[in-house]
Amino acid sequence: MMALETALSFAWRHWKAFLSVGIAIAVLGYIGILKGNERHWHKIADQMSEQNKMLEASYTAAQQTARANNLEAVRKAETDGNAISERTQNDLQKQLADARALAANYARRMRAGATPANQGAAGESAISEASNASPGTDSASGNALVPEDDLRICADNTTKARGWQVWFAAVQARYDALSQ
Repeated sequence: MMALETALSFAWRHWKAFLSVGIAIAVLGYIGILKGNERHWHKIADQMSEQNKMLEASYTAAQQTARANNLEAVRKAETDGNAISERTQNDLQKQLADARALAANYARRMRAGATPANQGAAGESAISEASNASPGTDSASGNALVPEDDLRICADNTTKARGWQVWFAAVQARYDALSQ
C-alpha cells in the first residue's frame, strides 16, 4: 500500500507533466488519424482522377467516332445527291431535246398551215391546244401565230419545271430514307 501512496503522491506533485504527456499523446493520435484520413482521401482523389481520365478518353473516342461517322454520312449524302442530280440532269436533257423537237415540229406545221385537227402524233397536240384559241390567229389557217422562239422557251421552261419536281421528289425521298 505504501507503493500506491508513493505513486499517487508523485503524480500529485507532477500533475502538469502527466497532463502535458497526455495532451501530447492525444495530439499525436489525432495527427495520426488525420494522416490516415489524408491518405484515404488522396487514394479516393487518385481513383477519381483515374476515372475522369478514362471518361475523357472514352468521350474523345466517341467524338472521333461520331465525326468519322458524320463525315462518312456527308460523303454518302453528297455521292447520292450527285447521282440523283446527274440522273435527273440526263433525263432533263433528253426531255428538253424531245420538247424542243415537238415545239419546232409544231411551229413548222403551223407555218405550213396545219390545223389542230390534223397535227399528227398524239404527243405533239399537247404542246398547244390553248395557243390555237388565242385572239392573234393566222387568217389563212385559223391558227395562233406564236413565234418559234416563244414555243421553244415555253417548252424549255415547262420541261425544266417538271425536272425540278422530279429532282426534288428524289432528294426528298433520299432525305426521308436517311432520317429514319
